[in-house]
Amino acid sequence: MGGAEDSHLGAMNERTRDPSDSAASSDLSPVAVDTLEHILQVPAPPVTVSSRVEPEAETGESIHWSSFAYKLGLLGLAQEIAVNSTLESIRQNIIRLNLTADMHKLVNPVIEDEIRQAIATKLGVSLKLELHVQDALQVETPHLFKLRQQREQRQTAIEEIKQDGIVRKLGEAFGAELDESSVRKIGDDQGNL
Repeated sequence: MGGAEDSHLGAMNERTRDPSDSAASSDLSPVAVDTLEHILQVPAPPVTVSSRVEPEAETGESIHWSSFAYKLGLLGLAQEIAVNSTLESIRQNIIRLNLTADMHKLVNPVIEDEIRQAIATKLGVSLKLELHVQDALQVETPHLFKLRQQREQRQTAIEEIKQDGIVRKLGEAFGAELDESSVRKIGDDQGNL
């Protein structure tokens, strides 16, 4: 690299690295740490985030933990743990997730590493995963977010059906009522809408 590029990288590293961190204590090179922070646009101090809107990605779009957790390609227990966690913070190469005590009991080193690798692969960086136990999670988990969305979509569909002109005429003509429990998404064998 040329001198101008070297000084640019040095300036970027100075802006993004926590002065209290030493290069020897990090598993990542300063460029890798800078890359993770650049992708997530996270300042050096810890950032507390909700499960809804997390630090912005390089594209300018937000990372939404509630959908991001489902896109990690995890299966089985690893996915259940990820979607029942909340993202607390991202700081340099450390991602901190919170779990309830019941979920944390299910974690073992293999599952934890599977989750860490999936997040690292999705973000394209090397990182450390910290799982912490909380008595009660302060924000909605991806699983609860998905359930709430399904309930809201179902309620919207029920209201739309009730407002449909033909349905209203049938109700008036025959005294028919909508059986709300029968409303489900087409192609959904489990009846979830």
